[in-house]
Amino acid sequence: MRAMLPAIRNGLKLSLALPVLSLYFLLNSTCVYYNTFYYAEKYFEQAEENQKKREKQAQGQQQPQSYPPTGRQYPQKGYEEGYQKGYQPQPRTSYNPDRELYEKAIKKASKVLAFHPKSKYVDDALYIIGKSYYSMEEYQKADRKFKELVVNFPKSEFIPKAYFYMGMSHFHLEDYAKAQEAYGEVLKIPKKKELKDQASFMLAEIAYKEQDYPKAIKLYQQMLSQYRKSEKSAQAQLQIGECHFQLEDYQAAAAAFEIVEKHHPDTETYYLAKFRRGESLYLSGRQEPGLAVFQKLGEDERYFHHQAAVRLKIAAGEHQLGRQDRAMKTYEEVIESHPRTEESARAYYELGRIYQLELLDLTRAKEMFDKCKTEKPSSDVANEALARSAEIAKLKSYREQLADSLGEAGAETQFLLAEALLLDMGQPDSALQEYIDLVEREPESNYAPKALYAAAYIYKELKGDTAEAVDLYQRIAQEYPLSEYALVAADSLGIELAIADSLNLGALFEHAQDLLFNRGEPDSALLLLFEVEARFPQSEYAPQAAFTRAWIVDTYLFPEDSSGVYAYQEIVDKYPDTEFAQAARNRLGLTRKTSDLAAEYTLIEGGDTTTFNPEDTTTYSKLGYPMAPEPLRAGVFVYPEELIDYEYRGKVLLKIFIDTFGQVKEAEVLGSSDSDLIDQAAIDAALKTTFDFHRMDPKELNGYFLHQVKFEPPERKGPRYEPGVGP
Repeated sequence: MRAMLPAIRNGLKLSLALPVLSLYFLLNSTCVYYNTFYYAEKYFEQAEENQKKREKQAQGQQQPQSYPPTGRQYPQKGYEEGYQKGYQPQPRTSYNPDRELYEKAIKKASKVLAFHPKSKYVDDALYIIGKSYYSMEEYQKADRKFKELVVNFPKSEFIPKAYFYMGMSHFHLEDYAKAQEAYGEVLKIPKKKELKDQASFMLAEIAYKEQDYPKAIKLYQQMLSQYRKSEKSAQAQLQIGECHFQLEDYQAAAAAFEIVEKHHPDTETYYLAKFRRGESLYLSGRQEPGLAVFQKLGEDERYFHHQAAVRLKIAAGEHQLGRQDRAMKTYEEVIESHPRTEESARAYYELGRIYQLELLDLTRAKEMFDKCKTEKPSSDVANEALARSAEIAKLKSYREQLADSLGEAGAETQFLLAEALLLDMGQPDSALQEYIDLVEREPESNYAPKALYAAAYIYKELKGDTAEAVDLYQRIAQEYPLSEYALVAADSLGIELAIADSLNLGALFEHAQDLLFNRGEPDSALLLLFEVEARFPQSEYAPQAAFTRAWIVDTYLFPEDSSGVYAYQEIVDKYPDTEFAQAARNRLGLTRKTSDLAAEYTLIEGGDTTTFNPEDTTTYSKLGYPMAPEPLRAGVFVYPEELIDYEYRGKVLLKIFIDTFGQVKEAEVLGSSDSDLIDQAAIDAALKTTFDFHRMDPKELNGYFLHQVKFEPPERKGPRYEPGVGP
């Protein structure tokens, strides 16, 4: 018995120690997974706090996305577009400085899910992971985690947030239908009011994004009526104003922006509302009250960091009220006080417009535009300023050429000068003077009737002087009865021209061919051919004119749609027994390839098919395109790898569009290599090609050219591989 006492004693100790050890391990395990979750939560909350601070700071620097309305009396391209942009929150960037914190939070929370799947922190961990992915803009991953939370923990306290951020993820992914479903789930949750105001706001935002502004207004108003004390109420009222602004109901917009103040906005929302109210007043023709809004805003010390933008608006108001000197002085103050900024670049641009359009000082205007593009090259107006500077340089070039040009060349240059003054510079009076002077200098020119017609347009449409326009129409009909403009002028006068005999009709048709093939004016040719067919439907030229019209539509104007099909079908229906009807039938069954051009060219021009050679660029020049000069930098032709062993070589003929700066913006195959891969590689090379626009004729820029791309297989640097031979 005594010998058994040590064993009994040891067993008793062990039995007493087991509960203590079990309690120790249980507490230690709980501590481990709680610590894991604690650090996940800590990293997450730190990242969220940093994000809030950063967004608040960014909001303080936010500017409305619009421009000063100083020139609404000059509706030129690129200028009015700024009015329609409206206020939009600045897009979030993909870079997040707190990404490392979010990733740490995800890593720790994922450990809770992996090693402690039955702990009470699992739904917390899922929310942290989902929201972290959302904040890092990984919206699909965020959506998956929120769905996992909703499905597995339907009674979790995070359900409203999970549905809301699920909706936000779909909103950013532009899947608005799923976003609406998720926001709807937030609104369905009974009793809890959490995030319902924001979900209601986001439903209105979806309508705004889809540009259904009436619906958006209704939804914003509904949100305001249900959640009057929401922190989103001021922003909702701001967006109501923005919807009216986009609908161009500027009076309603101004009233809506004024109401924002009643919703106790933060300082930046207040600023945006006042700024947009001032713009709306300007655009509704109430310059004085609009100017007063901006002047008061400029005196508010809370918004001195927005001083440049506000000063631009003040200058705009002064300008619209006819106070040109004050406006120019204010623009100069912006340039001096805020150099190298978006606002100073805009100020230079507006000064350039005043010099160009009002003071007619093109030298000073070009100086301002040149300074604009160097002031801040990345500004919104830099490219527009560059284009305007180029237009002025083009005018100068035309005037220099005109001094040395006579005859048809001089008439063409003067017509281009007048056209630039009218369309690019907004100076109809100067253009009118050039058109009339052209007719006096070169009355026998092909451009003389065209200039008279343009002058008549200015009198009738821009000046409202119908009597002067009628005089010019009569002059065209009497002095240039064989021109395409004589028929149009006769229509305007309501008279019939006596050109019924076949000789004159043939001359008209020949003139249409000249316009198409030699002068590269398909629109003018189309107009004349239409008149020939309409006025003389029984003549032998009617079906030929109809076919040529269809060919122009199919080849030049609308090659990508079905317009040509309808035009060819019309020929088949109207002239079924003619050779042109048969040609139209052929066209309806063919695709547009270079090999088809020979037959068409014969019918249209009446030439010999032997004179048409698709490889000969002089033939293509008859279609109205000059050959492009040698490129400044030729795009590299990347030979298709799968074709290397076939060693194809040759040239692809392209029609390319070269813009004002020598960049190729479009490329289309005219002479194919018979390989789609090579043709596409040639197009890719052409689009990377640039030309020296300084050495090109300014009147040809922003136009189409012919360009050849040479292709040949690359040199081999090793033994040639032949199919079936070797490894």
